[in-house]
Amino acid sequence: MENIAKCKEYINESNVIIITDVAIGWGNFENIKMIKDITNKHIIILHSKDRDFVNGEYENIINDLKTLENVSYVMNLKELFERIDK
Repeated sequence: MENIAKCKEYINESNVIIITDVAIGWGNFENIKMIKDITNKHIIILHSKDRDFVNGEYENIINDLKTLENVSYVMNLKELFERIDK
């Protein structure tokens, strides 16, 4: 629980949230769940493939996030850095 509280603190202090190309399993899934309702910060999702190890729940959250105004979906690091610079 301490790690989750610390993660929420980092999220609150951040200007931009970046979801990288990392495998998502049950051990880090809580981090993604924390982000799904954030609408007051810019969220950038770096394209990933075959990284969902939580029975499709990660992909569902990503698909929901991609519909939000505050979310950018990028295909590579070049696009990621361009979005950060904005």
